[in-house]
Amino acid sequence: MIRLMLSIVLAFGGLAAAQAVIKEGPVEYKAGDTMLKGYLVYDDTTKERRPGVLVVHERWGHNQLARNS
Repeated sequence: MIRLMLSIVLAFGGLAAAQAVIKEGPVEYKAGDTMLKGYLVYDDTTKERRPGVLVVHERWGHNQLARNS
């Protein structure tokens, strides 16, 4: 399933990816009274709204494996 989704993303986004400026880094946000931590990766060359992908880490926490997904 992951390979199929990756193939679709690469097929439709391959041309734009050659010019992309990828920004990434940790972010903190709040839900109610709880402070949460995440990791945000986005293309800095466009200002238009685009869909996002949520990657849920494994039970031992957020690591490089989740970032590479």
